[in-house]
Amino acid sequence: QMKFRMPWDTTPKPHDRPWYSFDFGPVHFLMMSTEHPLNGTQGAFIEEDLAAVDRGTTPWVIAVGHRPMYIDSGYNPDDRSHDSDYGFASYYQSSLEAVFLKHGVDAVLGAHHHTYQRSCKLKAGACDAEGFHVINLGMGGASNSKLSKSPAPIWDFLDGTHHGYVRMTASRERLAMEYIRGSEPDKVTDKLELTREAAMMLAMQWV
Repeated sequence: QMKFRMPWDTTPKPHDRPWYSFDFGPVHFLMMSTEHPLNGTQGAFIEEDLAAVDRGTTPWVIAVGHRPMYIDSGYNPDDRSHDSDYGFASYYQSSLEAVFLKHGVDAVLGAHHHTYQRSCKLKAGACDAEGFHVINLGMGGASNSKLSKSPAPIWDFLDGTHHGYVRMTASRERLAMEYIRGSEPDKVTDKLELTREAAMMLAMQWV
């Protein structure tokens, strides 16, 4: 079986597991494998990694995994088996939502479902100012997945028919993610913007 090696720190020992983290400018990225158990070894890594983030250096924290933590899906909405869209999202939430809230994760990025989805700040399945945003970035395969006919009110923007990408810019004071459709390359179709003031107020609770 062939796979790409993962980035690792050579001390104290090589790390070649499919979960890791890195800092890029003022953003700390936590890269997770949703194809492996989210508890156990990976769960311990996630907890330790987030606990070690220096919010003075990287005021923004973004968690990234292939499958979505929250999702709007038109596929078998009553199916709660582990491999279903809603079933896996429920497992993801029960495994890591409390950890993300504890450490002040700003946004959780996912994909898998071939749509663009952006939520309000979420906590326990509802909009809450103390929560985090979920953004699902599967629009590279637009039209290959179905959105539901009656989306939950947690979703601020949904698009299941357009290809596109998200452009991220960040400074110590501001984090912005802009959704650009391939058919409208000069237009920002959707935008999430967070400011440092809000982040600093929350960060004070985690010091």
